[in-house]
Amino acid sequence: MDEIIPNLYLSSLAPASNISALLTANIHLVLTIKSIDLPLSVRQSYLSADITQHQISALDEPSFDLLCTFNDTCDLIKNNLAESKGVLVHSGMGMSRSATVVVAYIMKVRMLGTFEAVDFVTKKHGAAQPNRGFINQLLVWEECEYDIFEDVDGHRRAKRAYLEWKEEPCKGKGKGKGKQKQVS
Repeated sequence: MDEIIPNLYLSSLAPASNISALLTANIHLVLTIKSIDLPLSVRQSYLSADITQHQISALDEPSFDLLCTFNDTCDLIKNNLAESKGVLVHSGMGMSRSATVVVAYIMKVRMLGTFEAVDFVTKKHGAAQPNRGFINQLLVWEECEYDIFEDVDGHRRAKRAYLEWKEEPCKGKGKGKGKQKQVS
């Protein structure tokens, strides 16, 4: 479990199951980026320790649309950090999915480009290695100026760069919209 910026941590699955380490690090939100639920015993431990877990059901596939979750995940992270509550973002290996979400957050709050933010996160968490599809999504996130939606005539709609990315060949196969659920 590596601290990327104060109170924001990135890890694989194993550290996310270590309740005493989470409490020591003041972690109040565990953001799980995995297609499979955590074991019931771990989720119950979170409840007992007053730790909220939010899960984004996501596959580690280049065509999977993780970009559609960036607005919400960035808000979750920002809101917890604003209350001085630690946040752990993790996936199975802590390399691609979770690293991508943390990079998206760093891009937004530090106004960094994709590769600057990837380098920043990798220096703190050496295992960070977003897959090529997630790198492309981070580039679209940058092009969209860190928000894939815009308000037009009082209506919220997806920005052109996001829609064009979604329409690229091969985007419709093997990809699903990131599903979110809050456990506690």
